[in-house]
Amino acid sequence: NIKIEFGNEDLLNATIRFLGGVTFIPCSGECGANGDNIVWTLYKDGTLVISGEGEMADFGAYGDRSPFIDINFKTVIIEGNITDVGASAFQDCYYLEKFYIGEDVEVIHDFAIYNCENLESIYMYTEVDTIGNPGFVGCDKLKDIYYSGTKEQWNRITVLTFDDVWHNATVHYNYDIVVPDIDESDTPSTPDEPKPDGYKLRLRSDGAYSDSIAVGKEISLWTFLSNNGKSVNCERAYA
Repeated sequence: NIKIEFGNEDLLNATIRFLGGVTFIPCSGECGANGDNIVWTLYKDGTLVISGEGEMADFGAYGDRSPFIDINFKTVIIEGNITDVGASAFQDCYYLEKFYIGEDVEVIHDFAIYNCENLESIYMYTEVDTIGNPGFVGCDKLKDIYYSGTKEQWNRITVLTFDDVWHNATVHYNYDIVVPDIDESDTPSTPDEPKPDGYKLRLRSDGAYSDSIAVGKEISLWTFLSNNGKSVNCERAYA
């Protein structure tokens, strides 16, 4: 959903065109504690893949605005040698349904997976030893946690908050986790069509106006979705 702030009245009269029937626009960006040590990629089918090594950046009250708040995705897959899930990284991710936590993840930081209203299942390996506050509060549909270890290993995990959602979920022990394959070629192509000239739009995000953008110009969605200055590469977006 896009909120149109005061001062953008002309946008209300604009014609919105959805090009090529694209539901998800594949994007990529950085989310590592050191920037490019961890990158993320969004695919057409709504899968968000996070890959790299080392620590993920912290977001929200602990850092910059999370890049994932304004993206619609259904599945998260953490792969590679990533050691944690950053604070507030997946806070308020409404459309998220499945979360595959990587094999090397040891810590799920505070508010990392929080208020994800449609999250149904989490897949977790034995390397996880700490789950931060406030657990999985707000993930009211979470019913299944698939865990690769034993019940004894599970009970050794430090959980800083035992909320109702945590207790209501069924933990499946000794589960053989199979991460779904991603078709990296399954991305929409940019249509070859004229780009109109003339009008300019000025969009607002978090109280700050962007520069005016000519209609039809290819832009980075991140320009309007965040003010932290980090780059994101989108296949296309039209204002």
